Amino acid sequence: MLVERMGARSKMDKGKLIFIGGAKGVGKTALLERLGSEEVVKVVNTGKVKRYSIERDIDFGQELDRLILTPERVILDTHYAVYNGEGFKRNGIYDSLYRLNQIKDLRFVLIDSDPYTVLRRRMGDSSRKRKLEPEHIQQELERNRQYFGEFCSCLGIEGNVFINDDLEQSFKSIRGVLA
Repeated sequence: MLVERMGARSKMDKGKLIFIGGAKGVGKTALLERLGSEEVVKVVNTGKVKRYSIERDIDFGQELDRLILTPERVILDTHYAVYNGEGFKRNGIYDSLYRLNQIKDLRFVLIDSDPYTVLRRRMGDSSRKRKLEPEHIQQELERNRQYFGEFCSCLGIEGNVFINDDLEQSFKSIRGVLA
């Protein structure tokens, strides 16, 4: 379910925009679902927005802007690197860096894990189709780390990295950063 429109925003420096990204299977969504169950927070999942945009033949970037550039605090559940069938590329948000640079309280978080933990999680989740080859997973983790660093560097901000090997411990750690 997509988040409903909250109205126009007069200045982009109102509120916070927090990117939480990483490879598929590192536990981003599980952490965010847990966070959402304990706090009132608006979470926007880029994959759902992409599918919604394709189904309705609307511009993905404009739809994403509509959802995240609001006065309220928004957490964007995303990937810094995406696989297009030929290789990894930067997520499309990279093209929006000039707009993101105008937001006062912008944060980037990388959720990371080791390849075998990711493989175990992917194998246990039959609801999604994900690559299971250890080499692919390793490359996906590396590209997400690389592009996360590039986003932070381009915007001149310090990002936070969490190794999600234990959901409970990771939740406690990330909750402190997001407060």
